[in-house]
Amino acid sequence: MRLRSHSRLGCAEALIAASLAAAGAFAGLAPAQVKIGRQPDASVILPTGQRITPAGTQVVVNSMPIAAAASRDGRHLLVLQSGYETPSISVLDTQAQSLRGRVELADAWLGLALSEAGDRIYVSGGARASVWELSFRSGELRLEREFPIPGECVGNCSSLIGDVILDRDDRTLYALDVLRDRVIVVNSQSGLVLGEFKTGIAPYRARQTPDGKHLLVSHWGEASVGLYRLADQRLVERIPVGEHPTDLQVVVGEVEVPGADEDEVLTYPARLFVACAHSDNLWTYGITPNNRFDLLDARSVAPRPDSPIGSLPSALGVSKDKRRLYIANAGNNIILAVNIEEALPEPQGALPTGWFPTAVVGLDDGALAYLSGKGDFENPGLVGLLPPLTGEQLEFLTAAAVENLPGPETTSSAPPEAVRHVVLALTDVPASAWREPLADSAYLKGYVPPTRESLGQVAWLTGGIATDFFVKLGPAVHAGRLSAQDLARAGRAAAPAAGTLWTNAMQASISTETYGIGGGRPPSAFVANLEAEGSLPRLAVVRLSGSGERQEGDLERLLAALLDHKAYAATAIFVVSTGERAGAAAAGGAVKAESIREGLTTAPTVLRTIEWLLGLRPLTQADSAAPPLTELFERSR
Repeated sequence: MRLRSHSRLGCAEALIAASLAAAGAFAGLAPAQVKIGRQPDASVILPTGQRITPAGTQVVVNSMPIAAAASRDGRHLLVLQSGYETPSISVLDTQAQSLRGRVELADAWLGLALSEAGDRIYVSGGARASVWELSFRSGELRLEREFPIPGECVGNCSSLIGDVILDRDDRTLYALDVLRDRVIVVNSQSGLVLGEFKTGIAPYRARQTPDGKHLLVSHWGEASVGLYRLADQRLVERIPVGEHPTDLQVVVGEVEVPGADEDEVLTYPARLFVACAHSDNLWTYGITPNNRFDLLDARSVAPRPDSPIGSLPSALGVSKDKRRLYIANAGNNIILAVNIEEALPEPQGALPTGWFPTAVVGLDDGALAYLSGKGDFENPGLVGLLPPLTGEQLEFLTAAAVENLPGPETTSSAPPEAVRHVVLALTDVPASAWREPLADSAYLKGYVPPTRESLGQVAWLTGGIATDFFVKLGPAVHAGRLSAQDLARAGRAAAPAAGTLWTNAMQASISTETYGIGGGRPPSAFVANLEAEGSLPRLAVVRLSGSGERQEGDLERLLAALLDHKAYAATAIFVVSTGERAGAAAAGGAVKAESIREGLTTAPTVLRTIEWLLGLRPLTQADSAAPPLTELFERSR
């Protein structure tokens, strides 16, 4: 890999700043008085406080549509769904803009590949450690075979088959095992496993180089893309990119860039585009005929040059004519349209999507299809269909996309000096069970959990966002196809995008302790310290676990110990239920309000309130734009 230096290189201004600046100011999160769901203007307010106005015709599918591919004749779109229900493949008629049929699979996740003729479909088997083969003729899908993938491992280990890709010979199938860091080679005719080779941490997406001799694999748990030579299945090079690379696109087409010398011109027959979800940027590499990769460009795809992390670019699509690249910013609920006719990407505009876009597919004649993995709150999943857009239409949609984006950091008054300690307690016990011990508290009546699964709720409350890792895999855990322990084995792939509340506090030299989370001691140790009148840190984060009865008892003892502690008068306590019947309350001697507004209170708002009390910077775009609950500390009882 060579780094080419020129004036356009580097993360300068945000990729979309130029095209979005003229569209108006950013909207920020929904005001507190707004309720979640469908609004009078047909927009939707999400439980995160974000506003969406999906562009195009919307076709409802099952939850977490995660991958899509157009049929060879362009008449159908195949959509893989891997959410709370039984995973399935749906067939959508792109002309009629309606569903034609659906085939259920015992498990599936991310991988979807078509044969050269388009009559065979290969789908990953997810945690079943297999690959499915389906036939596809005249718009009809039929399940044919399952190819099991054997593999011995020492100790407690699981497989998760994700992306699948067919070699150009149409007989060799490469299947990525996300949890065991390997690529499995399968004969697609016999279904026999031919071998396997190791990859970097959590292989996510695979693409072949233009000559077909190498496999490019994004390492979800690293900041690299692996270049693997297929002849001997060996790693040739780790290509550096941003943190948490997700989707890849290899676009063939000659482009030229200035060289180091004044008259030098470098020509590349193809380029590699890489979306990096935890650094919010797009990396562009020029590919030489002998598969050398020269970095051409790396820049932010966030809404503003000063935006915190949180855009989560996690999917890429290319128009059929290869003139435009589409970047799905899952955290912003928008798709960026980028001109790639020249060597370096040039922003053209943006499209508003449903909740958490997961895939973009270029269709015939400039039409476009995209998936909204979490639907629009009322519907579990959506497929958006857009006709070819004129410049005027793209400008109109760009303005709509900008209106939905989070605003700049909210400004508030100085935090009250009376608050010297903050405790965040997370439990799966329903809020109705612990409201009595918190009778002398401010029950946040309008609190709405940001997602259904507990893992995602904790991520929002402590990290400012649920990353694409948890959003894409959380439903499988909730449905019992994966376990939380399986996800923990993914290493850096499971790491929060911008750190956590406690790492943020530690970096600010604030005394911090964690219990039952973040590698901390068990919650019982915190209670014992309180009962012994030990010192209270400025921030304590407690995650209760076990049965509901146990958590209820542990929470009661924790609250009683805090109430009797000498520092109670200077303490703000936030209790949040992360179970299916969620709720939130604020208590402690420093809390001055019996209750607050009954309007929308989000997880980012709770997190921002804690950050405000401790004088911490926001972690992500979501908590940055959320106003803290200052009224909790302003009114007297």
